[in-house]
Amino acid sequence: MCGILGAYSYGGRLPRQEEFQSMLALMSSRGPDESSTYCDENLQFGHRRLILLDAEGGRQPFFHDEGRIVVIYNGELYNHQSLRRQLEAKGVLFKGYSDGEVIGHLYKLYGEHFVQRIDGMFSIALYDRRESILLLYRDRVGEKPLFYQHLNGLLQFSSTLQPLLMTPGYKGALNPDGIADYFAHTQSGPTSTLFQGIHKLAPAHYLKIDSDGRHSLHNYWSISYSSKLKLSFREAVELVDEKLLSAVKSMLTTDYPMGITLSGGIDSSLVLLNTLRTDSTPVRCHFLSSGRSQDPERARAKYVAQAFGLGLVEFDVTQTSFSDLVAAMSRFDEPVGVYDSAYLLNHSASISTYNRVALTGNGADEIFAGYNGYVSFLNTHSLTTQDDVEIKTMLKRFLLEKYARDKDLLYTQGFSSTLEQGAAEEAFDQIFKIADFSNLLDARTFYDIYFGMSHSASLSDTVGMAYGLEYRSPFFDRSLMETAAQFEQDFKICLSSMTTKPLLKALAARHYSENLAYAKKLGCGHGIDRYTLLHAQWQQPFFEAFQRNEAVLLPIFCKKKVERLFAALGRGKLSDEDAHQLLKLAIFVAWVDAHKGTLHARH
Repeated sequence: MCGILGAYSYGGRLPRQEEFQSMLALMSSRGPDESSTYCDENLQFGHRRLILLDAEGGRQPFFHDEGRIVVIYNGELYNHQSLRRQLEAKGVLFKGYSDGEVIGHLYKLYGEHFVQRIDGMFSIALYDRRESILLLYRDRVGEKPLFYQHLNGLLQFSSTLQPLLMTPGYKGALNPDGIADYFAHTQSGPTSTLFQGIHKLAPAHYLKIDSDGRHSLHNYWSISYSSKLKLSFREAVELVDEKLLSAVKSMLTTDYPMGITLSGGIDSSLVLLNTLRTDSTPVRCHFLSSGRSQDPERARAKYVAQAFGLGLVEFDVTQTSFSDLVAAMSRFDEPVGVYDSAYLLNHSASISTYNRVALTGNGADEIFAGYNGYVSFLNTHSLTTQDDVEIKTMLKRFLLEKYARDKDLLYTQGFSSTLEQGAAEEAFDQIFKIADFSNLLDARTFYDIYFGMSHSASLSDTVGMAYGLEYRSPFFDRSLMETAAQFEQDFKICLSSMTTKPLLKALAARHYSENLAYAKKLGCGHGIDRYTLLHAQWQQPFFEAFQRNEAVLLPIFCKKKVERLFAALGRGKLSDEDAHQLLKLAIFVAWVDAHKGTLHARH
């Protein structure tokens, strides 16, 4: 786990070395152990390192083929050991045992499509001196960030936004389409950011650029939901058990003790079970509590930990004021529209005092349709067709309705007029090329991975790397995701009994108990009443922060609409959906207040 930074010239002037070092220093929390740079006449690479594996041999950049190939990367390649054996059989000699060392050797043998052979979470920059091309890669679901911009004959890229914001000559302001993405989903879109001229590399894509500035974007992975496995329910449970064990086992490679976030739900409990099935060193379990003495999640987490003779490190959420939210948002490049992000950040600070790497149960609810909202979605949107195009058309309409809702609910007329419907549709079309579908549930869960709840993949990096902590999520394993996509809808949601995640619940009942497996889903921070906080404690400091930042906020949000929303919330007349949008607004205003020095300078 690290941070990468780079600039590639196709006619522009590279940053001065002192400028580049200052930009690299902005991501020191991602790599507190080492800092290194490489430069030539056309290229600058910078790397910040958090040492998890091979302290000596893992130093970056990696050089191959007598310096022709230069690589920096951030993340973990979970199948690097099997790739190493394959490469050694072809005569490749390695200098160390770092996972990243395989990248250049794979490129040398297989060219730019080498990425299809690697599994993991990653952002990669590879420079081929002989061909004068730069290649940027991002993992399949977007767990690792990679931002980039074209400016004055340079392509610049970074693991965080801040270095790109301080690029000489960059004057970009807030991006209206990125703001609309945030309110329609939980964060800016899979290709957009909140800043004009700065983009995300889309998950499962790579960018190629040459010395003349010619560049192209390529999708390297797709997943089929339309090809279903013919299995009994019991056979499907066995297959999930096998795939999850394999996924967990692949993620245990580290030179440091392993931790796990244990929520008391079945997802993290199954991850813990499989960790211990590998005969690995006992892990340290970390539990995030709402702070209530009678917390059913705490009882469940203790039950699971004690079943294996493990202790539980408990962290109580106590920081819930609006000023606490502002302080948390200072660590976010961009806001994430769930209040969980604030206390997950604080929990990461606690975990990092014990562990450098921790496993999570993230992604299970999206991969196996675990949210109760999926049941109501299917009941509301009846669509019996199995036609891929019709399903995508329906889902695109669902997406665009969110943008239309927010225009009426929050925005000024002037801001609404700046929004381009085509930008949202373009991102949707680009991402949905990754998958084909045979039912609406699969399409909706896929939508949530990349749009609606995309923070499930990316948030762990944000909150973890603020404190030099790497989270790994076995449910985002490539093979497990591809297998889950091939299960029938009834194996994900049993509509007759309204049971979500029946496969994982059956698996948990086998290894723990039915009481745990079929207990009511509570979720992270379930004991915190966000909307009471919003109305009773946050309202005054919210409007004070709004007033401090009117230069940024008034062109976007109609203050009268915001005041009406708070008034309706106080009367108990605000719908759950509108209350959630108001909470997103509070988080956004807190983020603006936390970054007002940067944002006010751009208005």
